[in-house]
Amino acid sequence: MPFTPLHIGPPLILGYILRRRMHLPTLIVASLAVDMEPITVIILGIPGYPMHGYLHTLPISIPLGFILGVVMYIVDRVFEEPFRHLSLSEHSGYGVEGYISAGVSGWILHILLDSPLYDDIKPLYPLEVNPFYNPRIASIILHICLLLLFVGSLLYLREIHRILSIEVGGEAAWMCIGLITILLGAVILIVAFTDLIYIPLSAVVTIWGLSTFYTRLRGFDRIRRRRIILSEVSVLTAILTFYSSLFVASYRSPSIEEPLRFIGNPIVFISSWTALLVGVILLRPTLRYIGVKAGDRTFPILTDVLISGFALTPILVGIFIVLPTLVFMLSRIPSVVARIRIE
Repeated sequence: MPFTPLHIGPPLILGYILRRRMHLPTLIVASLAVDMEPITVIILGIPGYPMHGYLHTLPISIPLGFILGVVMYIVDRVFEEPFRHLSLSEHSGYGVEGYISAGVSGWILHILLDSPLYDDIKPLYPLEVNPFYNPRIASIILHICLLLLFVGSLLYLREIHRILSIEVGGEAAWMCIGLITILLGAVILIVAFTDLIYIPLSAVVTIWGLSTFYTRLRGFDRIRRRRIILSEVSVLTAILTFYSSLFVASYRSPSIEEPLRFIGNPIVFISSWTALLVGVILLRPTLRYIGVKAGDRTFPILTDVLISGFALTPILVGIFIVLPTLVFMLSRIPSVVARIRIE
């Protein structure tokens, strides 16, 4: 599939249905890990190696899915609490088999979704043909995956609100939902480059997530309320500038070239990036205060790493700092908030 985020929807739905039998994070990771192959080929420019090679074959999916399942079983011993807080796993009767079955199933699911789309995939290797190749249904598969992403996200948000409301209270639950929704908006933006009609949807989801996050954040630090409001205004200004300009660019041209050219526009990019960076810097005292008050030494460090990541975004490396840091902060918020009270 041209954009890996589209592979989140199917395993999210499948994992939600079978969450008492399979480890949901392993299922999602396995479904996404397969695309490390084409990404590696693109970055390293490996000559003679197809975009979809051995990792996109069913015989290989079984041993690699097995290995991934065992690795995730070990990793889960460390991240069990964050996974539980984020409703990514729950106490069930399965053992390592729940991780292995998730690893193999996620890997196979990815291959089956990609096989109708690409003629270079050989799912039944060593057979040199792809009997599932059918480009006429590519659009159908893409839209089904996107629909499943939306439905799965709604189910997930409902579940995380239920779990966190019980464990740490409604304010923390909505704070986490706001951050998750912001990340979902970023995923939709990536997907939008398969169909530009999803750009407004990405904007609405992102803005709602930001508003929800900031509304709850103000309750945790009323002393810096004005500073938080200024941060919200700055970030929303950056987001609105970015999306309005992107929407205009997509309206001028129904093809992907014009929006891509817009993203490379230095004036729009720098103005949006500057406003966003200012907004994040304004949040630094509040985020560090929350971490210190909760006695969490990691949270203030993550705050500074997040700001550094945003500062490095113009040279792209910042993106690979911001996204994992946001996810890690998200996993820490429930335990941090559980230790403090709203003043």
